[in-house]
Amino acid sequence: YLDRMSQSELLTLITCMMSTVATTVMAVYVIALKEVFPQIAGHLISASIISIPCAVLISKLSLPENNPPQTLGYMPKDIAEKIFTNSDLDINTKKPTNVMVVLMEGGALGVKLAISIATLLIIILGLQEIVDLILNLIPKISGQPISINRIFGWFVWPFTLLIGLKPDEWEMGSKILGSRFIETEVSAYFQLAAVHSNQTLVFSLRSFTALTYALCGFVHLASLGIFVGGLTAIIPSKAKEISILGLRGLWTAFLATLLTGSIAGALAYT
Repeated sequence: YLDRMSQSELLTLITCMMSTVATTVMAVYVIALKEVFPQIAGHLISASIISIPCAVLISKLSLPENNPPQTLGYMPKDIAEKIFTNSDLDINTKKPTNVMVVLMEGGALGVKLAISIATLLIIILGLQEIVDLILNLIPKISGQPISINRIFGWFVWPFTLLIGLKPDEWEMGSKILGSRFIETEVSAYFQLAAVHSNQTLVFSLRSFTALTYALCGFVHLASLGIFVGGLTAIIPSKAKEISILGLRGLWTAFLATLLTGSIAGALAYT
């Protein structure tokens, strides 16, 4: 099924994966924010649900479907014939003969998947460190060294305006939103909680809610390596397309989470 997906469908899949979160990771977010936002668990579940249609919308706007896809509402004819006639089955589609075969084949696929993911993570995080070392050679700006995190903070500055933050919240909001790309959303949530727990509140309740929703997603370079590596291991025939769509998926997932944050901000009480 995955092997027959069009580029538009693959982008939608990648966008949905990056713009939502797993329930296991959601528990970490709750730990980070429960002291300053007691009802955070329900909001995070809502954020993941809202992000699904947002991801579909943004991905389809980014890469529309030009022709009817092979997966549209029916099973491709050649696959259906093989399944229902039980002829010319590919060796990979045959049922395993016993439990040991299942364990060996499943273990082999798991190892292959883990190696692909680990390799891409090492490459991406290694490149990040190299770029940071190079940027440190550039003279400091406002007394602070230039880093990838700081560049991403500058990049997302306009988006803090678009999701409805107030002018005095733009700087801190862009810093937190930008940090998610490298340090992951977990670090960003802890930063948000630390800032909001101070005696002098930096964000209004509405802005805090919008940022909470906007940060709820695997929109960072580490997840890019995980998802691209995982999908490539599952469907190696689409490796080139997936690697090309990976960065685009990161961008569309970022926009999808911002749309989720905007919806939350529009509905939040002040």
